[in-house]
Amino acid sequence: QGSIFFFSLSLSLFFSLFKKTYFFLIYSWVASEVCLGGNLKVRVRILRHIIAIARHCASMNNYNTVFEIVSGLALPPVSRLTKSWDSLPAKYSKCNPIS
Repeated sequence: QGSIFFFSLSLSLFFSLFKKTYFFLIYSWVASEVCLGGNLKVRVRILRHIIAIARHCASMNNYNTVFEIVSGLALPPVSRLTKSWDSLPAKYSKCNPIS
């Protein structure tokens, strides 16, 4: 009886840590991909691709990943890239988390 309780407690602790770690991985991946883009054209292409990924996740009702991606886009190093955000086409510019 006690070992079953310990196993379920350990499993729930593992999943709660995994969710937090996975969230950190996704939003830091988003920020690093955008910031490591070499020039303006590359960063705009990366932003378009990441926004397309978020839209696809939303169409599959995967709102946790959408939130992780939007959180990554809202990080200060990414949101300060005003030239990159301004260079996006109109259908992508409304995805700017700081506008």
